[in-house]
Amino acid sequence: MFKVKGNNRIILASLSPRRREMMGRVNLPVLFEAPDIDETPLPNEHPRNMASRLALEKAAAVGEKWRDAFVIACDTTVALGEKNFSKPESKDRAIDFLLKLSGKTHQVYTAHAIFCKARGVKIEFCDENLVTFAEISKDLAKIYADTGEPLDKSGAYALQGKASVFIKEIKGSCDSVIGMNLQKLIKSLLELGVIEVDL
Repeated sequence: MFKVKGNNRIILASLSPRRREMMGRVNLPVLFEAPDIDETPLPNEHPRNMASRLALEKAAAVGEKWRDAFVIACDTTVALGEKNFSKPESKDRAIDFLLKLSGKTHQVYTAHAIFCKARGVKIEFCDENLVTFAEISKDLAKIYADTGEPLDKSGAYALQGKASVFIKEIKGSCDSVIGMNLQKLIKSLLELGVIEVDL
């Protein structure tokens, strides 16, 4: 479908298996490298602003090392209003998150950044998706937490995993909720001339 144009190089600043799988859909040669940044929220930082900031910081951190490459980075943040639901540090915290999201519509912000030091490219865009949970009992939340799945997920759930049974409605992009809006990224890479259609 697509191919890298000229001598361009693409790096995904992530080791997420979900994002790796998404990039694999378009068969582009992509290197993967985890960024080394502090992901602690700033005081009173809105979840959307945090996602945008972290995506840019991740891309820039890897981009300083690979100065001639186009570095892609993403950050996904789950929020209920202005309350950020980051990755839970324990099963009890995961249960607490799930019960607070139960029966409510919350926001999933996924920010994307494209950075190339040598070309002076610094682009960021952020999706806002709305996810509505069905009512979840405490027993069900505990059973899910015991699977271990929510412990490394923002909001304590994985849309593509067992938590799919909790989802009542999604307004937005399912891929974006999972962690990357591949359609928008491909459009941006085409516009930048990083990739081209493989005829």
